[in-house]
Amino acid sequence: MAIFKARVNISILLYGVKVGLILLAALVYFNTNTFDVRYSGSMNATAYGNIMGAMLLFSIAKISQENLIEKQFTLFAFFSGGLALIASGTRGAWIGVLITMCLYILIDYKKGELKSLLKFLGLTVLMAIVLVNFVKFPNMENRMLLAKQQVINWISGKDNNSSVGVRMEMWNASIKQINQKLPLTGFGYRNVNPIIVKHASKEAQSQIIRYNHIHNTYLQHLIAEGVLGLIAILALLLLPLRVFFVKIKDKKDNIVTASTMGVVLMVSFALFGVSNKMFGGVFINAFYVFFLAILLPFVYKKPS
Repeated sequence: MAIFKARVNISILLYGVKVGLILLAALVYFNTNTFDVRYSGSMNATAYGNIMGAMLLFSIAKISQENLIEKQFTLFAFFSGGLALIASGTRGAWIGVLITMCLYILIDYKKGELKSLLKFLGLTVLMAIVLVNFVKFPNMENRMLLAKQQVINWISGKDNNSSVGVRMEMWNASIKQINQKLPLTGFGYRNVNPIIVKHASKEAQSQIIRYNHIHNTYLQHLIAEGVLGLIAILALLLLPLRVFFVKIKDKKDNIVTASTMGVVLMVSFALFGVSNKMFGGVFINAFYVFFLAILLPFVYKKPS
C-alpha cells in the first residue's frame, strides 16, 4: 500500500538499475581481474544470472525516448551488465536474454520505435565484436560446448549424471510420473523428487534425490500441487503480463516504459522457470515482488 501511494519516478528507477549494472561489472573485475570466470558473489549463480538478465533488459526500456547523453550512459550500463552476465556463467540466462530481446524488437515494432532500438543493438554488437578481438572468453565458449555435449551424451545414453543430464532425467521422469499417476491435489512439495526418482536412470537417481526441486517450475508445481498448483503459478505470470501488454499502447511515455519493464519481468521469470525454481530463493523472490509492487500499481494509477 505504501508503494502504491508513493510517487515513483520510473526514470530514476531506471538510473538505479543502470548504476547497479555498472557496479556489478566493477565488482566482478575488482574481485577476479577478468570477466571470463564464473562469479556471483554470495548468491546462487543461477538466481544471480537471471536477475542480472532482467536488469540488463530493464536498462533499455526507455531507449527510444532518451537523448544522446542518456543513450550513451545506457550503452555503457548495458555493455557493463552484459560482461557481468557473461561472468555469471548462467547459460539459461544467456539464452533467456536473447529470447526476450526478440520480444523487445516486436514491442518496439508495434510502437513504431524499432529504428532506435536497432541502432542501439547494432552499436552494442559492434562494440562486442571489437572486444572479442582483444579479449577472449574461453570459459563462456566451453560452457556452451559442454552443455551441447551433455545433451548429446544424454540422448545417446552415454552419460545421465552430468549437470544437463540430471536435469533431462528429472524432466523425463516427471513426465512419466504425470502420465502414470497424478492426484488432483498433487503429491506435496517435499515429495516430488522421492516420487519421480523411480522413473529415472540408476546413474542419476542419487543426484535427483539430493535436490528438493526438479529444475522446472511448471513440472514442480504440477506434481506437487496438481493442476490447480500449475494454474496458480501461471496466473502469477500471465495475469500481470496481460495488464502490462495492454498498457504498452498507452499514450504516456512513463506508462509505456513501466509496462515494457513489466513485460520483461514476466517473460524473463517465465523463461527462468523452465530450467529452475522460479520462486525458490530469498533474492529471486524479493526481486520479483519489489519490481511487481512498483510497476503494476504504477500502470494502474489514475492521474491525480
